[in-house]
Amino acid sequence: YLNDQKLAANVTPDQLKKLTLGSFLKGNLSVAERALIKLLYNQEYPFKKADSLLLKIGEDSRAYKLFERVLSKVDPKKIHPSLLATMIFYVAKSDVDWVRTNAIAEVYRTKNFLKDLIQREVDQLIRDKNINEAQLSKDKFCRLLGSQDSFCRKLSTLVTRARDIIEISRSRDVENLYPYIEIIKRDKYLHERLSSLLLNILQREAGRFLALKNYQKALAVISRVDPAQRTPTTHKLALQALRGLKPGSSLVLLEESVRKMVIVLSANDQRIKNAVRECLLKEIDLRVASYQLKIAERLLNLFVVISPDPNRENDLLRIKIAEAYTASGREAEADRILAAVKTGVGFKERFLILYKKITGDLYLLLSVLLIPFLFAAWLFVRRYGDLLFGQDYSEIETRRRLGIEGTPENPAGFRGAGRRGLNPMMQEYQSCLNTLGLSQSADLKSIKGAYRNQVKEVHPDLNQDVDEEGRERFLELTRAYERAVELYEELGLGKLEELK
Repeated sequence: YLNDQKLAANVTPDQLKKLTLGSFLKGNLSVAERALIKLLYNQEYPFKKADSLLLKIGEDSRAYKLFERVLSKVDPKKIHPSLLATMIFYVAKSDVDWVRTNAIAEVYRTKNFLKDLIQREVDQLIRDKNINEAQLSKDKFCRLLGSQDSFCRKLSTLVTRARDIIEISRSRDVENLYPYIEIIKRDKYLHERLSSLLLNILQREAGRFLALKNYQKALAVISRVDPAQRTPTTHKLALQALRGLKPGSSLVLLEESVRKMVIVLSANDQRIKNAVRECLLKEIDLRVASYQLKIAERLLNLFVVISPDPNRENDLLRIKIAEAYTASGREAEADRILAAVKTGVGFKERFLILYKKITGDLYLLLSVLLIPFLFAAWLFVRRYGDLLFGQDYSEIETRRRLGIEGTPENPAGFRGAGRRGLNPMMQEYQSCLNTLGLSQSADLKSIKGAYRNQVKEVHPDLNQDVDEEGRERFLELTRAYERAVELYEELGLGKLEELK
């Protein structure tokens, strides 16, 4: 087919591809060379398929021999630059001097494609942590492109940083790795190529600290992970570290972990958010219990970042801190915290704050405790005064309030006391009773009965022959009766009758 032009016209590109690959694998480089040249010259065959064929051949260590023969015979202008760059790349890996001697023009023509291939080669070697091979490849291609090329300078920096990172990871001194992480974050070129390497190292170190139950260091390592590089493994490690972290940990560590790692990392992972919330709640409770209230406020600010306001849980934490401020006598700080409450302070919370305020002030506490004691003592005396003082204490109190002399054993002071023993209201009451013809001990029923009996004789409607003196008597009885009833109620004589 290759020698006969008529037959060769009927050969398809796919057949040429199979012929090239089969001949190369069997060691027949002559046939493979002729078939590959015809395939590369075929403008209808997609160059991507041709490029995949070259990459497959390039995996074999003998590929550079085939590519050298092809490059020495083809017309570079008739071949796609990407295919030309692939062949130059594999030849330069084995014999860079041949390329510099025989294909330097093609190198400059395909420089951009060649740089992509070189970059992929070095990146793969770094990911495999084969740093020595990466250094050799970098040296070879920099000889080809020129050491002053900006791409070579960037490649040298990449290999140097990768070597330093790998050596630090082998020494397991992960803290020395943190400055390199910051440097790489600021350089976009380095960040794109070394972030996966850093992620693997940080995940491995975090897993080692978790196995040692050193949750603080594990969380510190996870917090250094680039949020853009988060993976399910990173989420799992962060969750384990947060759940194992005990209250009383370093505040700086918590702030750094939450702000740098957890908030961004947990954007789509509710489990990590819940773990952070539980961790912060435990820490806030511990700080409030030990009256480290400024630290508790800083932790609350972190909590608010995870659960934005308005949120009742945030307000309950504010109220708890305000209660602690009140108990410690710093009411101005408590008012400041309560002013930030978004959902309102309920009756229960206000009562607890008042309780903290009372228990925090010794004198106020003693006063509040003394008031119910005095009230109970007063009730006790009212109830058991007879037993305490040996006499009817309640009746004595009633008599004293009414201004009546005498005692229950000698009630003469009540019935027959002179003017000195009565107050003005009682004197008027006695006068009304005298008008009705009643004694001092008359009750309300007796007053009403006496009035009815006496008024029948002088009532103008019942007796038509009542004279002027009778009418005056009727008015006198009526005024005495009405005033006696009023004074009976005002003086509380009905209660005195019940007491008797």
